[in-house]
Amino acid sequence: MDDDFSNILAISGGTGITYTLPVIMKALSDASPARNIELVWTVRHLENLAWIASELAYLKSQLDGFQADSPYNEDKLEKAPIVSVEAKKRFRINIFVTRPDPRKHQQASWQPPVDKGNDFGDSDSLSQATSIDTMPFDRRVEELSRQCPNFRITWLNNARPDVPSLIDTFMSETVEQGRTQVIGSGPPDLGTQLRAAVAAKNVPGNVWRGDETSDVACVWDDRMG
Repeated sequence: MDDDFSNILAISGGTGITYTLPVIMKALSDASPARNIELVWTVRHLENLAWIASELAYLKSQLDGFQADSPYNEDKLEKAPIVSVEAKKRFRINIFVTRPDPRKHQQASWQPPVDKGNDFGDSDSLSQATSIDTMPFDRRVEELSRQCPNFRITWLNNARPDVPSLIDTFMSETVEQGRTQVIGSGPPDLGTQLRAAVAAKNVPGNVWRGDETSDVACVWDDRMG
């Protein structure tokens, strides 16, 4: 990740989270100039959150409004990377679940435009995070999915999130100044949409006149295609 960006949007599908997660951790550190940070992750099933259980729980603890009495405090997360989010940093997490919930979880109140094509989750598996301790699996998933400010889970009925809409929302609601970097990893179709959406946000004429908000960079994990 380039250190010269004020705004970081990381979008990943399925196991692509392994590429974007370290970027988010670095952006949240005091040493990073990033001030607006958002993680978007698309998975097939809610249970997939357990792939990065300790890391996700720790990231939730860095959100404004997080309740300290959550079972996931620092004592439970010795293996999670240690970051310190300054008050002036704004951090959000948006998770999209593309398969219907068999347990009929309550739908999130906000529903974005969706694309009825293939979803961005993948069928690859990651090793289960081991720093969550001995909590039963169902209980872990329940705690990881618990709602809190700036954390949102949106259920999509065999659909996928609209990538241009995600980028539009981030740019219009979050970015106030500085350059933006959009980082992604996941299925090739996600990469195609992400590159096109970022290209549409770049306005060279405005950048030439000194408007850094029109300078949007794209970094895609080429290992995924």
